[in-house]
Amino acid sequence: MVAVSVSGTAGATGARGTFWALAFAGLGYTLPQSLFAPALPAVQAELGASTAATTWILTAYLLSAVITTPIAGRLGDMFGRRRTLLAVLGLLAAGSAIAAVADSLTVLVAGRVLQGSAGAVFPLAFAILRDTADEARASRRISILSTLMGIGGGLGVVLAGPVLEHLSWHWLSWSALALTLAAMVAVARCVPATGPGAGGRVDLAGLTALAAWMTALLLAISWAPTRGWADPAVLALALCGVLGAGGWVALEHRVAEPLVDMRLMRSRALWTANVGAALFGASVFAAFILIPQLVQSPASGFAFGATVTEAGLFLIPMTLAMLAAGPLGDRLARRTSRRAVLQLSAVFVGAGSVALMLAHATTAQIVLGAALLGVGVGGAYATLANVVIDAVPPGQTAVASGVNTTMRLIGGATGTQIAGTILVATADPAGASTWRGFAIAFGVGAVVAVATLAVTSLMPDDHSFGGADSLRP
Repeated sequence: MVAVSVSGTAGATGARGTFWALAFAGLGYTLPQSLFAPALPAVQAELGASTAATTWILTAYLLSAVITTPIAGRLGDMFGRRRTLLAVLGLLAAGSAIAAVADSLTVLVAGRVLQGSAGAVFPLAFAILRDTADEARASRRISILSTLMGIGGGLGVVLAGPVLEHLSWHWLSWSALALTLAAMVAVARCVPATGPGAGGRVDLAGLTALAAWMTALLLAISWAPTRGWADPAVLALALCGVLGAGGWVALEHRVAEPLVDMRLMRSRALWTANVGAALFGASVFAAFILIPQLVQSPASGFAFGATVTEAGLFLIPMTLAMLAAGPLGDRLARRTSRRAVLQLSAVFVGAGSVALMLAHATTAQIVLGAALLGVGVGGAYATLANVVIDAVPPGQTAVASGVNTTMRLIGGATGTQIAGTILVATADPAGASTWRGFAIAFGVGAVVAVATLAVTSLMPDDHSFGGADSLRP
């Protein structure tokens, strides 16, 4: 069983304050992640940008998050988690301020890059909770905090509608800035320093190689829906990404102090958790795109012609289901195993995808499918974080969690782009999405759920890498 450092443990009240401050910080990061998705048409119209150029508002955020999350996680392990958390929240605040006053697409994208660079908020928060609570409390709080990764994304879409209808897209970033500043104050006041960190040198070669291959891979994924998967530039970027990833892994094996310990990542607990994170991420991000697009399509026998605000409301059942499933998943894991919870979560994701594939013509049908997806993704997110933490020593917590978070983001980007490609390929002559397109997209989601079930079935029993054994009554 992995030992847990409690050197920074405060009283019960202080521990609760730490948790709520970290939860506040998590919301401060996840809300901007999806706030701009419904705002792209408004931004495009005001700034006079092309559709392709406007998508960089989302792409830049994702690229920055994917590249910087494991890096900042490693820096937190080396130089102190609280200090690094305040630094990345500072970047988030700066990015929100720049985006709020942006009068050109270039400035707005620059702000989004800084916002995305705060992606290590959750890995650092997990490490802080591991340092400041006993194992049982840390497990429960990490489970709850982890569900915010999905909940915040849904809330961003829900909240964007009223802001866009009554104010302007600039207020999306002003609100994010206010939330981030409040989170920084809460972290500074309530989160204890858990030690100076392990120290060491930054693996600059590994950092550069990681940034290079991830940028190539994410650009290929982002460009594929508009340029086509057979486009030479897309193929070249994808090839560079795959080959670069292989070279980076080889490099990390030869470095004395690697950015990411590849020997540790080869453990069955970690690689199954990381692949599972990518697959679950694909499911939830695709749903956040498909469900609003479905209900906003012109009413034609299967869609609703909903406004942006009304479309966001359809995600509330999914968000509430995630919120409930997180702590329930942790309780169930203590009575069974985390592998069992992940398998059950994959079944719920598959059931939700099948339900939406077969029937999405009424509000009740969409609510049912979205709620099933929410239960599955909420339970999975809450459980995956603890699987990773139990599989690594305390000094590797933030970087290992950062890699897992990055895999969720990569999976989410891939799932979103595949869903968008399917809708474009099956559109009618006028370019409108069709019932067939949505059915195929949700069907692919069901196939992904089957793959997720297969991967999580390969995960070792909890007793083979610590964790749930110590939590069982």
